[in-house]
Amino acid sequence: MDQLSLAPSPGPVIKVTHVIKTIYYPVNGVTTTEIFESLAANSINPKALSLGGDTFTAGLAEFEPLFTYSLEEGDSCILSSATLAVNSTVTLPRHANTAALSSLQSDRWRLFVAGVSLHEQTHVDISLATMKEFAEFAPTSAPNCNQLESQINNSLDRFFEIEEAQQEEFHADEIVKSNAARAPLESQIVNAEEEMASLNAEIDERNTQIAILATETKRIEQLYSISGVPSGIYDEYKRGLNLHNTLVEESNALVISYNALIEKRNRIVEELNWAP
Repeated sequence: MDQLSLAPSPGPVIKVTHVIKTIYYPVNGVTTTEIFESLAANSINPKALSLGGDTFTAGLAEFEPLFTYSLEEGDSCILSSATLAVNSTVTLPRHANTAALSSLQSDRWRLFVAGVSLHEQTHVDISLATMKEFAEFAPTSAPNCNQLESQINNSLDRFFEIEEAQQEEFHADEIVKSNAARAPLESQIVNAEEEMASLNAEIDERNTQIAILATETKRIEQLYSISGVPSGIYDEYKRGLNLHNTLVEESNALVISYNALIEKRNRIVEELNWAP
């Protein structure tokens, strides 16, 4: 149906009513991991996780339209009265104990729920607007009532298709926005992991050298444990010992840097978990 070609029905206005009900499911936990594990376990579609998926549905918007009408048949058939009741049900998460959350986690949770609520409300708005459009353009007369009833049903089915297409378009737009918001954080995680891999390789290289030098130093000290290291090899022994100690210090410094990168990566991952 080309919407641009439609004109409002000249007949009686179809009365559109809307009732929205909100259902909440409980979420527990204090840390990000605990909260999202609870979300996954209690959410709308935990089955996806049990089947090996890695996503869950934090919120859900459903709508159930009920169209009742009366037809009057004379020389032709007209729509004498009609009511379109749009009943929406929104399911959202609710934390069971927000008082237990830190200030940071409380802000994160508040923003997360606001985002989920806005997302689901947009679904509700799309459904309601489409049904109001149907009410405006629905056929109201035909040569006979069989034809009119068929036209009404066909029109309603077409607007269901329009509603579904608009919902899918909204979801596609949301995915684009989400990917744009998450991309910088994902890039930071990749960079941190590359740095970690590089540091890990340096640590392994030094630890290999340390092990070789430690073995040689121990061999010399055991060999000359009574008489002491001879002067002819003492300088070489001392250089090996000093190099061993230097490498140990370098390795320890690299480990500190590596651990700092782990903490940095974990902070970014946590921030990514809360991203839209």
